[in-house]
Amino acid sequence: MTELTEGHTVRRFDSDLGALRLQVLEMAGLVLSQVQSAVDAMVANDDGLARTVIARDLQINDYDEAIAAHAVDLLARRSPVAGDLRVVMAISRAVRDLERIGDEAKKI
Repeated sequence: MTELTEGHTVRRFDSDLGALRLQVLEMAGLVLSQVQSAVDAMVANDDGLARTVIARDLQINDYDEAIAAHAVDLLARRSPVAGDLRVVMAISRAVRDLERIGDEAKKI
């Protein structure tokens, strides 16, 4: 049977891609919170909040590594083409940028 005739294979790919997107959204939410907290810590001169921002940077790094591993696994197991491949590659680039933004929040 081909992938097109096996419904479970296609559904599984959709599920894998959806899980990858969800991870990116979670990471983006954390990065957004980090930037806001970093600015708040700077404006209020709040050392405790600043330390929290620095400590949470490790979570962002963990998301980066987990999403990268998930994307590589998805590419290796599913061999996506065309639009699906572009989605996975765009996610990888977005995650790289989010991780850099998280690093900048830590520097604030």
